Amino acid sequence: MAGPDAVRAEDAPEPAPAKPVDLDRLLKLPSSVQYDVEKRGGATRTEWRARYATARSELADARDGLAKSQKALEQGASNTSQWSVAPPGVPSTPDVSANYPLTQEVKRQREAMERAEKKLRDLDVEANLAAVPQEWRAVPAP
Repeated sequence: MAGPDAVRAEDAPEPAPAKPVDLDRLLKLPSSVQYDVEKRGGATRTEWRARYATARSELADARDGLAKSQKALEQGASNTSQWSVAPPGVPSTPDVSANYPLTQEVKRQREAMERAEKKLRDLDVEANLAAVPQEWRAVPAP
C-alpha cells in the first residue's frame, strides 16, 4: 500500500564503500597538543607552588600583624603613668582596662600566626606523603 514515491529497499542506491581507516593515525595524539602534565597528590607543579605561596604569604601577614600589635601594646604600656593611687595596704595595679583591646588584638594575632604555621606544616606533610619534589615547593622569584 505504499505510494508511488516510496522506494523499496531493493531499489535504493548502494552507499559508496567507506575509505579504510588508518588506525595508527587514530591512536596517536596530535603533535601540536601537549599532554605531558605531571601530577603529584592530584596537583601539578604550578598548583603546588601556588599552595605554598599562599601558605607562606598568610604566615608572613600573620607575623607582621602580631609584630604591629605587640608594638602598639608596648607603646600603650609605656604611655601609662607610673603613679597610681590605691588605698593603704592594697597593692597598686596598672590600669589594665586601657590595654585590654590591645591585649586581645595581640592574642588574636598570635592565634592567627599559629593557624598559619599549622597550615604550612600540614601542607608539608601532605606534600611529603604525595612525594612532591622540593623544587615544586619553592616559591619562584617574581
